[in-house]
Amino acid sequence: MAQTSAIITENMAIEGWGLHMKVILEKVTKKFSKTIAVDNISLEAKDRDFLVLLGPSGCGKTTTLRLVAGLETPDSGNI
Repeated sequence: MAQTSAIITENMAIEGWGLHMKVILEKVTKKFSKTIAVDNISLEAKDRDFLVLLGPSGCGKTTTLRLVAGLETPDSGNI
């Protein structure tokens, strides 16, 4: 979790009175045993972006959000 917090802190910028952040995933992969839950995903969500993760059950939506929140660590890639 400390790693994710440090990365988010590096991406913060103060403009005027507001605080602007972004989240960047670069080639992130997460496996559970032999099951690949998230496979090489890259995305960038900036301040005020509206992002939707859609897909069938078991496709990695929750795992992706847990990675962004720092509740899981990626097997490869950067957040």
